[in-house]
Amino acid sequence: PAKYRIISQIWDLIPSGHIGSWSLMKFQLIKIFGNYYNSVEYSPVIWILFTIAFVVVAKQIYKKYQVAGK
Repeated sequence: PAKYRIISQIWDLIPSGHIGSWSLMKFQLIKIFGNYYNSVEYSPVIWILFTIAFVVVAKQIYKKYQVAGK
């Protein structure tokens, strides 16, 4: 629901929510560097940053727990 702003914006980041044309009509904006963006515009950037962070963390965990040869 729109009355819970932060939770609503996080929910709008889910990729399946951008399938319909109604996602272009949402008026919940976020201000980034002095410009206002809706969730369709900033969610791809958030997902790319999340993916990069996930890969870096996964790589570190893999290196730490990698089994050395027998």
